[in-house]
Amino acid sequence: MNDRKPLLLIAINEVSFDAVKTYLEHGVKLPNFKVLIDGVCRTTSSEAEYSLLEPWIQWPSIYTGQAYDEHAVFRLGDSITCSSEQIFERLERAGYKVGVVSPMNAANRLKQPAYFIPDPWTQTHSDKSLLSRFLTPAIRQVVNDNSEGRLKTQSVLAFAAAFFYSVPISEYFELAKLVLSSRSATWRRAIFFDEFLHHVHLKLWSKYKPDFSMIFFNACAHIQHHYFHNSTAVTSEAKNPGWYVDQASDPLLEVLQSYDRLLGEFRNRCDAEFIIVTGLSQIPTKVPQFYYRLRRHDEFLRELGIRFQTVEPRMTRDFLVSFGSMSQARVASKKLENIRLSCGTPIFGEIDQRGHELFITLTVASEITENTVVECEGQVVNLAPHVVFVALKNGEHSGVGTAAFLGAGIEKNAPAEGSHVATVNGAILNYFNISGAA
Repeated sequence: MNDRKPLLLIAINEVSFDAVKTYLEHGVKLPNFKVLIDGVCRTTSSEAEYSLLEPWIQWPSIYTGQAYDEHAVFRLGDSITCSSEQIFERLERAGYKVGVVSPMNAANRLKQPAYFIPDPWTQTHSDKSLLSRFLTPAIRQVVNDNSEGRLKTQSVLAFAAAFFYSVPISEYFELAKLVLSSRSATWRRAIFFDEFLHHVHLKLWSKYKPDFSMIFFNACAHIQHHYFHNSTAVTSEAKNPGWYVDQASDPLLEVLQSYDRLLGEFRNRCDAEFIIVTGLSQIPTKVPQFYYRLRRHDEFLRELGIRFQTVEPRMTRDFLVSFGSMSQARVASKKLENIRLSCGTPIFGEIDQRGHELFITLTVASEITENTVVECEGQVVNLAPHVVFVALKNGEHSGVGTAAFLGAGIEKNAPAEGSHVATVNGAILNYFNISGAA
């Protein structure tokens, strides 16, 4: 369209820049993060209500340029029914080539994407390339079954093919170390996954040369949620038990060092300008809380006598259940509300009905043992065989995020300090000389 450089939106979901700054103050070398902090780096804001401080709400704000009260995307996966135009199709409509890898809660409405690999949770289609069509279901299977470590043969084959296609031989040793050490240091699976996606994205970006591209990284969000209290950047009396994680380990520092390397690769290999955005951030919890995920959602519901059509696992504790009618969903909702631990606490603290669907969250925060049972309408069920332990929750969401702008063209379009995260959308449109009105 003109001589401006391509623009890359690098989404480092929920990264706490306060922790980054503390590490830097302690003498830890994170040179590329330091470049961001010393440059055009803005604090962003979001909604005040805590229930709205979810990444699957804030990223659609960036995509649409609208706050929650306008786009109304409340659940992970809701983007497929949102009528607001996203930045991706907006740029395509203006004549720009767009490529996207794993954007949280974004629908693929592009007519001719350079590439589009959806996130693991949103039921939208990939682009039509062989790589994307095989890799998309593999990513969904691996991420949604991560708690149990299940890998299907077709997923392994798809990952292997994408790995050898995308990853330089020079990176094999470091990535192999991550995989081999992840049996005892499970957080390294998430770091490996982000580094793998990084190489896939770089390969696609180099091949198709889009005007605008986005890559979404989620390992740090996962690690902060589960291991924040092990960070040397956190001053807290709350600590994780030794059976959960080695006290000498600092998973947060590991992922930040990984991201710092990836940022360096972007800067060295891509002749482009950059926006690096966190969406939200996290702060440490006062006390770690247990997180569980249903092992087989459909089997558990059937054992409780609940009739349904389909079950779709979502992020960690969430799942979506479809029924044949609104009345069936309403009956199931009442029954699910009454499934309680012996102490009287409901195990599904969040049940949201929308038409014939229920969005459900497993909210048991105490330890589940072999003696833990649930009761429902006179039926007693042992809960332990139906759940898998995910983690101890260490981090909770904060509405304060960070957006860094790198490059002469994009820096002059950076929004004001403290602006709502949705204003990142306007910075992108301004960079491409597109008016704000849809």
